Amino acid sequence: RLLFEDLLEFQLAVAIRKRAWKVGDMAPVLKTTPKIDSRIRRLFPFQFTAGQDKAIQEISADLASGPAMHRLLQADVGAGKTAIAIYAMLVAVAAGHQAVLMAPTELLATQHWHTIDRALAQSRVRRRLLTGSLTPAQRREALAEIARGDVDLVVGTQALIQKGVEFPSLGLAVIDEQHKFGVGQRAHFSLGNQHPHVLVMTATPIPRSLCLTQFGDLDISVINELPPGRQPVRTWRVFNAATRKKAWTFIRERIGEGRQVYVVCPRVSATEITEPEQPAFEFEDGEELAGSTEEVYEQLSQGELSGFQIGLVHGRMDPQAKADAMDAFRTGETQVLVSTTVIEVGVDVPNATIIVIQQAERFGLSQLHQLRGRIGRGRHQGYCFLFSDATTAEVTKRLTAMENSSDGFEIAEVDFEIRGPGDILGTRQHGALPLRFASLTRDRKLLEEARDVAFELVESEKFDEPEFAPLKISVLERFGELMDLPRSG
Repeated sequence: RLLFEDLLEFQLAVAIRKRAWKVGDMAPVLKTTPKIDSRIRRLFPFQFTAGQDKAIQEISADLASGPAMHRLLQADVGAGKTAIAIYAMLVAVAAGHQAVLMAPTELLATQHWHTIDRALAQSRVRRRLLTGSLTPAQRREALAEIARGDVDLVVGTQALIQKGVEFPSLGLAVIDEQHKFGVGQRAHFSLGNQHPHVLVMTATPIPRSLCLTQFGDLDISVINELPPGRQPVRTWRVFNAATRKKAWTFIRERIGEGRQVYVVCPRVSATEITEPEQPAFEFEDGEELAGSTEEVYEQLSQGELSGFQIGLVHGRMDPQAKADAMDAFRTGETQVLVSTTVIEVGVDVPNATIIVIQQAERFGLSQLHQLRGRIGRGRHQGYCFLFSDATTAEVTKRLTAMENSSDGFEIAEVDFEIRGPGDILGTRQHGALPLRFASLTRDRKLLEEARDVAFELVESEKFDEPEFAPLKISVLERFGELMDLPRSG
């Protein structure tokens, strides 16, 4: 009973927040006519999968409904969510409104820009890239064009939500890899008088328990099938000198055949960990941190991959140097790219068929799956090598799960079971765990029951009747500030 009440109050707060969005924020009505649909689809050199079509139907219904859309699109890596984002943005543009796509890194924003620019090469859609690396003169020009309404579609980083960026008629905001942004950053586009539709996307499949909690106030679309022709990546754990020697021999042979290779390291230098994700594996105090990009680049250049062209990219490089390194790899000028996780999402080089992940125990399962998604994107078979000397039971379980499954949704559930929910409300949480007694890993069945009861009470408006006033007060006291709940009603 205590567990159920704990989860019920939490789910009532989620249901109240979702209802507030549905009745409070009226957005532009963006209708997808058959003519608009056919014009957009002609831009793509492929047919959408059944999963993509279903997501388009759900998003199109939201865009035409009146209340502001707040939808999460989650898809496995390579399932084609960027195409869905382009489709939705073009529906907004066709209705005479502006659309924006915000990505967490300049590398990913630039990748999206190239994809969109290619897709719209024959269209009259006016588009702009807005990132922090623009010169002051370029930025002033871009901001003036956006403010005048001379730009229909904008792609960028957090530069899009900085002071001075004004959209006169924003119809849709798409936020990619939403978990990299705080709640306040995601809500920025809905501040003031404008209430655009909001589509948040992730290529990191989310466990069902988190879908009902952290994202329980969003409508959810799922694409769980890959486009035709995509082959599962073959994955091996490399855990001793003998298997490492075999792996490098195999890799040299594939490079000799014309393929390309990513080598991913958990940090830039031997003295500093710069990646944002908390390591999944804790080192003992005083244990030396080896295997940085700088060290691995030197080691491979002089050892296992000497004679091949090797590039280097990491987050501390200036934007132009990063862009040059990626362009050299994309064009085949370099055969091997040593990097940190800056290549985790959005990077698409079909000829790259091998990824080596150094110290794989330092990454979470979902992040390993994301990294593995950088390969196998063309007609050649993909291969993933997980280098790790760690032999603990937890590491073995995680890396074995990677060997045995290529299904991101299955891997997300295993990761959740091993690592737990973490900070389930992100920056809303202010350091306090919102559940008193319940556990999202242990009490998943009870969570679903509590959600059904909570949403039935709120959606039927029974929760607004006087008999539920004490429970409503309790919910607001617990979660009102934490989840920005409305106090009226």
